[in-house]
Amino acid sequence: MPRHFNLLWDEDLEELREVLIAVRDRRTEVVSVWFDLYQSHFGDRCSLTATEFRAIFEPVLLTNKEFLLNKDIDGYVPQHSEAGRDSGGASRSAAGDHRLATFV
Repeated sequence: MPRHFNLLWDEDLEELREVLIAVRDRRTEVVSVWFDLYQSHFGDRCSLTATEFRAIFEPVLLTNKEFLLNKDIDGYVPQHSEAGRDSGGASRSAAGDHRLATFV
């Protein structure tokens, strides 16, 4: 049985390695696209500025991709959960925008 959320085998992570590296290396661009989607979805209800959004998601994206590249699910799971809690705390007014961390 796969260890990674009961969804991924080590072989799956190996096959995803190039994609994970590309996402990690282009995280600024990825997070910019996410911010555009965040703005288009929440409009005037956005509670995060572009700077705040990037400050939350760029480091998380870097860290969690490193955990996956190293096949360190024990590091990935708590870090991923903390990102969801942290972004929820950063969300001051827009209902539901704390759920963005689940995409990371």
